[in-house]
Amino acid sequence: PISVSAFTGSFIEKAQISDAKAMALLTPGVSGDTDDSFLDSMNVRGISTNDFGVGAEPSIGVYQDGIYLGRTGGALSSFFDIELVEVVKGPQGTLFGRNTIGGVISVNRTQPTGEFGVKLEATFGEEDLTDIKGIINLPLGDRGGVKLSFKDVESDSHVYNTTLNDRRPMKDSSTASISVKYD
Repeated sequence: PISVSAFTGSFIEKAQISDAKAMALLTPGVSGDTDDSFLDSMNVRGISTNDFGVGAEPSIGVYQDGIYLGRTGGALSSFFDIELVEVVKGPQGTLFGRNTIGGVISVNRTQPTGEFGVKLEATFGEEDLTDIKGIINLPLGDRGGVKLSFKDVESDSHVYNTTLNDRRPMKDSSTASISVKYD
């Protein structure tokens, strides 16, 4: 028996779950680092990693599309273009290998549809928040397709720096990917 919490992409979108920290609030036995630090850490059943040095190994494995990610920060920072997220509570060394004593977070992105389609979303808010996301699906003959996805988030800090007489950038990140599926 394995303890698994699974979230579909449609649920993530409807519940407005933006990242793994927000998902942790809905997952029993899982918590996310609640401060606004640039380091994302997860805690599964009380096990987490506090050392983020170059030689440190995480205690919770993160897989994206079946590929192990050695560092969790990029994978946990934002949910976009997601088909399924599974949180498998640990230890999971038998199924997933090393660095899974606390468990595994498996993130699966959507596959190319093979049909033409565009999905765009833009959000604007306080403190110069700009959040632009997009997915473009293109057919690749009768046997496959190509999917392009991108996301760009920019926001100023809520803290005003009187020495520099300016607000500092707080949450700037850009992501782009291309997926090809051909049978």
